[in-house]
Amino acid sequence: MELKEFTETVSKIRAQILKTALCHLYSPDDAEDVVQETMTILWVRRNNIPHPDKMLHFATVVVKSVSIDMLRKRKRTFSLDEVTMEPQNNIDAQSTMEEQEQQLLLKQAVSSLSNKQQAIVRMRNVENLSYAEIAAILGTTESSVRGTLSRARATLINQLNKYYNE
Repeated sequence: MELKEFTETVSKIRAQILKTALCHLYSPDDAEDVVQETMTILWVRRNNIPHPDKMLHFATVVVKSVSIDMLRKRKRTFSLDEVTMEPQNNIDAQSTMEEQEQQLLLKQAVSSLSNKQQAIVRMRNVENLSYAEIAAILGTTESSVRGTLSRARATLINQLNKYYNE
């Protein structure tokens, strides 16, 4: 694959690759880093891709792999610094602090899930993707996605119940 053909193909699929990376990661900056790394890998392996139409599938697999590697390298933990401390106009300070504490607890519970569970929860609940879309991105079946999401939600409920029942 020559440079011109590569750049045309990559420019067509870049937005989809970025969306996939955002589904796996919490940070747009991290997602952009993953896209850049993916582009590098695609360029290096451009001769192994039989046809430009297969580029999106190959890129999706690479994005998933690079995202998981990034998450493994820096296992995310959330701190109080990441929760905004500005009170809302019509809400008192106590309510604001309680809401921030709940947000922090939820973030900590989500960060304790496996990388795959985090990605599926994010794709389903933040990105509002269908089970079919998630299955296509992850290269699995809808029933597998449903099962993983169910286990992730059960884990989140158990962790949050532990806190509230203490």
